[in-house]
Amino acid sequence: MGIFRDMVAVLWKVFLEYIWPYLWPLIRDRLIKKILDAVEELVKLILLLFRKRNMENKEYAEAKEAEARQNAANATSPETKAAAEASASAWQEIREKLERENSKLLEELQKLKEKIMKDSIASASSQEESERMRKSIWALPPPSLSDIEKPKDPESTAS
Repeated sequence: MGIFRDMVAVLWKVFLEYIWPYLWPLIRDRLIKKILDAVEELVKLILLLFRKRNMENKEYAEAKEAEARQNAANATSPETKAAAEASASAWQEIREKLERENSKLLEELQKLKEKIMKDSIASASSQEESERMRKSIWALPPPSLSDIEKPKDPESTAS
């Protein structure tokens, strides 16, 4: 069995020296694509949750504003009408502020997404990362030959 171990060791060195340099860029590109796809899906999920919550808050503020305006329209005294109009005005301001803040948050999320994608590509494509990966791969021992060295169980091959 020593010859098999020697063959695997030689093939491993051939793999590392001649095949890995061509294989790593393909793996790296695939890995980058998977990372970018994951970031994209995460951002989509965050946006979906954000928009849902934003819509709920907006509808709530609009309902409270409409209710206050209705109370102002139905008011029987000037004080009640003034208080209801003030409440409607406050809810309108809250709604408008929420819209402005949410717009800013969406812009920041988009910038963050672009930064993460850019940084991921730059990091995975960097010479340092390529060198680190090369050292990691070269440090791996050849594949184990434990399956070759074990005798086959005659009952497992009979079926």
